[in-house]
Amino acid sequence: MTDTVTYKYTFTAKNAVTEFSGIKLYKLPWADAFNYLEYFTIEKRNFPFNVWELTSAESEVETMTIEIPKGKVLAEQPKPLSVSCSAADYSLTYKVSPTKVVITRTFKVKKDVVPTAEYVQLKDFFTKVVEADAKQFGFKNAAVQ
Repeated sequence: MTDTVTYKYTFTAKNAVTEFSGIKLYKLPWADAFNYLEYFTIEKRNFPFNVWELTSAESEVETMTIEIPKGKVLAEQPKPLSVSCSAADYSLTYKVSPTKVVITRTFKVKKDVVPTAEYVQLKDFFTKVVEADAKQFGFKNAAVQ
């Protein structure tokens, strides 16, 4: 018995790309992506916010490896992201090689309940997290040498 769960899975996504102006776009399939902006539609709260309603995990680390298709390169180099607020920390880091991109996503809860005075910070934080989790990668044809 342990307080940590670890799992590993591998899958191949066929027809998972869309195309825009010759660039193949691929959405990152995070296992537990945040898409909770409906919780943050109001500008001001009258009661504390329960962060524990969004996630039951105290911390999450997910690593994804994306193989770059043959004859393609990244359309743009990904930039790391790190955001924090009083309730949580979030980061995305990238290791890029000619054949793959390894992305690590971390999320750590620092407190379960956020007072109303910190709601705007929490809202800004989760807006950035949702945007980051929805990030897409673009692949374009490699330049012929």
